[in-house]
Amino acid sequence: MGRLFVLGLIALGAALYFPQTRATVIERLDPIIQPALGPLRVGSTKEELRQIAQDLQGYERLYDKVPSNPDAFRQWLYSQYAAPSNYQDSWGTEFYYRIWPDSFGVVSAGPDRVANTADDLTVARRRSRPGRR
Repeated sequence: MGRLFVLGLIALGAALYFPQTRATVIERLDPIIQPALGPLRVGSTKEELRQIAQDLQGYERLYDKVPSNPDAFRQWLYSQYAAPSNYQDSWGTEFYYRIWPDSFGVVSAGPDRVANTADDLTVARRRSRPGRR
């Protein structure tokens, strides 16, 4: 059984190595791999959201304000993080921002990649200066 497993891994590696078969192999394995990766992606995205929210709190302490709208958030995000991968969640969707009088939230559209649905992931933080934008 162990040899069969190793042989399967070698065959999979060879199939992934050649560009003409890579897409087919990935397409066929996607339904098997995605359920296993789901919890890892959620955890990774939540950690990214927490880090961005923490950095926004630091920005607020320094400048006495938070970004006032989604465009200002996007500009702030691009200025803070060099890698484009830092602007996106684990599903390749860009993070978005919500602001309320007393708090703000950094949001991922979640696994379905659609904003404002039940699977969205949000990390909200209280503002140190409520009401200011």
